[in-house]
Amino acid sequence: MRCSTPVSTSQAYPSLREGHSLTRVWFVLLSRSSSAHGIGCRPYSINNPMKQRFEIAKRDKTPVITFPGPNKVGSTFTILVQSDEHWDNPHSLNDLAAKHMQQAVDINAPICKFGDQLCMMSGRYDPRRSRGGIKPEHDKPDYIGAVVSGYADYLKPYAANIAFMGQGNHELSILKNNETDPTARVCERLRQDGSNVIEGGIGGWIIVRVFLTKTTVISTAIHWHHGSGGGGPVTKGVISSNRKAASVGSEASVFLGGHIHESWCVELCRDRLNMQTGRTYIDSALAITSPTYKQEYDPAGSSWHSLQGRPPKPLGATWLDFHLESSHEDESSRVDGNGKRPLYKLRPDARRAR
Repeated sequence: MRCSTPVSTSQAYPSLREGHSLTRVWFVLLSRSSSAHGIGCRPYSINNPMKQRFEIAKRDKTPVITFPGPNKVGSTFTILVQSDEHWDNPHSLNDLAAKHMQQAVDINAPICKFGDQLCMMSGRYDPRRSRGGIKPEHDKPDYIGAVVSGYADYLKPYAANIAFMGQGNHELSILKNNETDPTARVCERLRQDGSNVIEGGIGGWIIVRVFLTKTTVISTAIHWHHGSGGGGPVTKGVISSNRKAASVGSEASVFLGGHIHESWCVELCRDRLNMQTGRTYIDSALAITSPTYKQEYDPAGSSWHSLQGRPPKPLGATWLDFHLESSHEDESSRVDGNGKRPLYKLRPDARRAR
């Protein structure tokens, strides 16, 4: 099937244009690439002539999201980023999360989840457990099994688009104390429902590839970690973004995180050197923290959030867009006998999914 030009979320949903455009990150065109079927395992492909297409696979242990070609300059490739869903908590806005996943399905966008999909704080070995922290349908002797089965059933309509599911501290707490991995169990159920979801740890990399032609590809990378600590009440965790950027390779154009239930995007500018030409240039990356779906603000209540005096938190998710662009002007452009060749770029943008 011939690939059509992808459609951006803002084109498909004009009402979602409340986000703001952010920085440009230029990447050198990779003239040689492996085929979509040669990066570690059989890719899962979703085809629709009216929507963007994507494939899910692995290169070694790293997930790879590929948008097959040919694609034109000006195309936009969208990923739904969800973090800290806490689906089984009575305070989680399940309808809002489902709305965002359905919007992703409508434009055929991959859905990536970056930890704390499940809350699971009402088990026997969790000191945070409370009767008010559990839904009635999960109040069973097989508490963990009920949550896993319920979440898998909830995700079934969106299974084909769920590309990645990472771990959060809540899931890893269950693994530590109960010797069962809820993320692996949910992913196993999703695969039975037609998904080729890749499960991850609490952090790592994701490669994003866009084919210009059937053989020419441009690539970039997302570095992600679910998060740690409580986030500063004033800085809201932004300080850690610079520390992270200092310790991670320059391959990353996006740094993703969650955990602290905040929502922000910061541009990190970098002084770079072209080793072939000796020219210096400036590029930048985006540091993004995605919000939560758990509405736990109750100043008169007795929950942990209330006892700590925590403020209201932003709710929703993040649309991560990659815009395919070209330029002859960037300092990192390559030079040959005929002058500068165009440099193709994937420019990331972040928008709130509300």
